[in-house]
Amino acid sequence: MTKQQEIDALQAFIKTIPRDSYIVPMLVGAMPMIEQDMQSDFEPDLTAYIRDLHRQKQELEEQIKVLRKEISNGNDTVKRQKSETEYLSRQSEQLKKQFRGLQESLKTVLQW
Repeated sequence: MTKQQEIDALQAFIKTIPRDSYIVPMLVGAMPMIEQDMQSDFEPDLTAYIRDLHRQKQELEEQIKVLRKEISNGNDTVKRQKSETEYLSRQSEQLKKQFRGLQESLKTVLQW
């Protein structure tokens, strides 16, 4: 039996397993590693594969935590910047009113 025939036989076997079986997604997920091992004449090490997947999952979960924290910090920064912008806008409006008042006073003084 050739390597490709073994791979085809395994894929055919997987198709015979009921779809609601818990083992189907596991085997389908492991097929790339199994095929690679079969092509390179290494005996498949599903335990190592599962361990590696678990490690990758943990790394992704950590990255998600970091990203969520960065988003939260970013939201805090945006809120702070919005608050500062609103404060500066109010200050600007007050200065404009003062400036208009000074312009009116200057016009009055110049008219005398």
